[in-house]
Amino acid sequence: MTTPAPTDVTPSNVLQGPAEIFTGNFGATEPANAAAVIDSTQWTFVGATDGGATVTVSQTYSNMVIDQVALPVGTRLTGQSVELATTLAEATLASLKRALNDTTTTGTTFELNSQIANADPTYSAILLKGLAPGGTPRLVIVRRALSTANVAMAFKKDGMTVIPVTFSGFYVSQSISAFKIDDTPGA
Repeated sequence: MTTPAPTDVTPSNVLQGPAEIFTGNFGATEPANAAAVIDSTQWTFVGATDGGATVTVSQTYSNMVIDQVALPVGTRLTGQSVELATTLAEATLASLKRALNDTTTTGTTFELNSQIANADPTYSAILLKGLAPGGTPRLVIVRRALSTANVAMAFKKDGMTVIPVTFSGFYVSQSISAFKIDDTPGA
């Protein structure tokens, strides 16, 4: 028995290719649509990446189980997380500072502040611009983010020095979502 050929495959819905990643201040003005030019006064291009970028949205549900039924009778959302992970291929001091949540990108030195303070860190916004199905741009925006994973730089004889970074998203407000994907083409 042979499997029939698919009749409803849309090749332009299959995606491949790199994305550009930008950082901005928390509350940065977002592009009007996915095809709009990224405003360089609001967003800073992070430079070349190695190995692509991965956006992970995790959801946790709590099942409601009763004695009389073997299957859960329902479930409720109990947690969410969003992360954007990439490897910064340009091992500049600005990239290192970005990975360590330091918002100053000027200067030729960096010193780690090890003081514990009961104050909010300086959150950033992260914007990824890649392709959407059909070949139009897709924007992925994490509106309130911090770099939360360990940061390491290997200096190797036979490989690039890179800076891996993982940005985690955080709650913004009841009226502003923390995370947005926009495939809206330009007018």
